[in-house]
Amino acid sequence: MTMLSFLLVALNGIAQPPQFNIKRHDIDYYNGRILVDYRVVLDVSAILLKQRLNDFEKFSALSPLIKKSTLKVVNNKQQITQVLRPCLLGVCYSLIKNQIITHNDKGATIATVIPEQGHFESGYEEWFVESVNDTTILHYRADLTPDFVVPPIIGPMLIRKIIHQELSEIAVNLIES
Repeated sequence: MTMLSFLLVALNGIAQPPQFNIKRHDIDYYNGRILVDYRVVLDVSAILLKQRLNDFEKFSALSPLIKKSTLKVVNNKQQITQVLRPCLLGVCYSLIKNQIITHNDKGATIATVIPEQGHFESGYEEWFVESVNDTTILHYRADLTPDFVVPPIIGPMLIRKIIHQELSEIAVNLIES
């Protein structure tokens, strides 16, 4: 057995990468809107995944982009406020996203933007956890209209890159947390 073979066998038992398989990752910036349709199979139970996704105050542990996440009840509605810190070409920005949280009869969580309270004019995010055979599938969709300038040409490309990286990091952190 060569030294390389020995190391690979030894490391295989120590450092297993988190198991997830991206099935769909459509991310676009079109007509001033950020559109996302993301589906990923995760190696974590559906019950545990739902708990993690509905623990809104711990969202910052799932994503380095989310610097702070707070949940409060306003007029008998759950409201989540997130402070986001995206960086584009070495320049970082602080963005606020305020949303009302609801759940539909299919079990999906829907976060609808409160336009006058942040850096997004309108939109929603929706996530749904599905258990199929022995796998757990996370469906995430978003349609967000930013209330900040997105530079033409390079802006949409950077938005796609940042969102793709964030969704992959979140998938890893949902498994490991």
